[in-house]
Amino acid sequence: MIADIFAATLTGAALNIDLTHPRDPSLARSFGLTRANVAGIQVTEDSALGLASFWRGCNIIANGVAKPPASIKRVTSKGSQDATEHQHFSLVNARANDFNSACDLRRTLQLHALIWGNGIAKLNRVGNRAVEAIPLLPDRTGMAVVSTGKNKIVEPSKIDRASESMTIKYVTRIGNDPIVIDPADVIHIRGLSYNGLWGFPVVETLADAIGSAIAPRDYGAKMFAQGALSSGILFMPPGLDEQQQERFITAVHAGSTGLGQAHRWMVLEDGSDFKPLNLPPEHAQMLQTLEHKTRDIANVIGIQPHKLGDTARKSYNSLEQSNQEHLDDDLDPWLQKWEEELSNKLLTAQEKSSGSHFVEMDRKSLQRTNLAAITSHVASWRQWGIYSANDGRKMQGLNDIGSQGDIYLVPSNMIPATAVQQTIPAGPGAAPLDFEDQLPPPPDEEDEAEAVAAPDQREAKRRLCRTLSRQSERHAQRGGVHYCEWLERLSLKPPYNDPELEAVKNQYVDALDSLTRPPYEAANLFVNQAAALSQLEIDILGD
Repeated sequence: MIADIFAATLTGAALNIDLTHPRDPSLARSFGLTRANVAGIQVTEDSALGLASFWRGCNIIANGVAKPPASIKRVTSKGSQDATEHQHFSLVNARANDFNSACDLRRTLQLHALIWGNGIAKLNRVGNRAVEAIPLLPDRTGMAVVSTGKNKIVEPSKIDRASESMTIKYVTRIGNDPIVIDPADVIHIRGLSYNGLWGFPVVETLADAIGSAIAPRDYGAKMFAQGALSSGILFMPPGLDEQQQERFITAVHAGSTGLGQAHRWMVLEDGSDFKPLNLPPEHAQMLQTLEHKTRDIANVIGIQPHKLGDTARKSYNSLEQSNQEHLDDDLDPWLQKWEEELSNKLLTAQEKSSGSHFVEMDRKSLQRTNLAAITSHVASWRQWGIYSANDGRKMQGLNDIGSQGDIYLVPSNMIPATAVQQTIPAGPGAAPLDFEDQLPPPPDEEDEAEAVAAPDQREAKRRLCRTLSRQSERHAQRGGVHYCEWLERLSLKPPYNDPELEAVKNQYVDALDSLTRPPYEAANLFVNQAAALSQLEIDILGD
């Protein structure tokens, strides 16, 4: 009782019981006041981490949050890019302080949030610039109501939520001295919370679940430590005095305790007897109990059970889906909290209100797959014009190949949606479709006049081929009716003065006119003429 009162008094001097953790864990442990649980196991943050499944789960989540690179982005007309000139870019992306990288800081605070429910770091500023982020010890950091004028912690019994002279501050202790910190200078990653200010202490709140997982582990360890005497009744010879009884018990323990003595013959003195009380094998192994407790620990941490080794009900196909659920349900909510908190504390009011900057955790590093799948993805998106060559190289950490790598490709057999109807022949009596107001008439005559004016004969042929090819593509996009009308106009034009150029024109007319007749279909006109044009240039120019 005295210890309870003393611990509560010291706790009230540092943390606000009404708004934060109801009891300071470090002080409670010093007086042996750890929370009781149904398994009768002493559960602390350290003993919880001593459980293999709990350690692995916290390690996976903390590393998953630390793995994706974080950066401050600047919004541009084409999307966004790294704002390397921002005063806090290095703090987010590279170095948190002299001892911790930005990755280390995220891993540490995330571990604190998983165990204590809150991960807190103090921002040390020079002017408006934060020059470092220092993680605070979770077992001596909390929140308190502070008097605005005196900047002193208000006793819990004197808190008035309606008072304007009181405000919420962060408090940490260095030695026995409480240090008050303004919320604007704190990075706070909180877990599930009643009031949105302070997260639940996970280990203390879920001590029953964690203790019931520690209990079978300790029971099994003690069973192996007992060696041959897993359970039983030992009868000593009658007539032994007290010293002889002690020597007898010591000799039995020495010959039977530990794995090295297991399954050895036990030789008892005359009159001694041992009656074992053996457990059924399935009870001694407790495999089902341990598997069930692994799933309990997965629920405590908030992680997919198969990540902790529980694959009993998972097939190969469902594991792939579970891995995606791990990214969506286990990691992404934490990543969003990090993005919001870093944006709130490291961006200026102008940058936040205008939306010109934001903090992003690059999730692509968590979604890497095998090389064949990556190659298929990049090739498909490159084909449809979503990626350029440089975009694909950037995904693999390769340098770009210059401006030519920024060119986006599109399939040559695609046409604008507005031209789809025009490629379908009109039925009998149907009015012709007119797209003249959508596509301006091509300057065919001007193009041809420029082509035939070339000083060199071969160059004149090359220009004319390219001119007629451009005209063919333009009219094919306008539809079958316009294409036929263009070919008719081209065939009726007066002959060129140069017989060789006239032969080139006639060769184009004959080849392209065949595409407007069976077995060719109007729906495939654009594709067919593109193939014909490529072959025509080869036939005419020889290259």
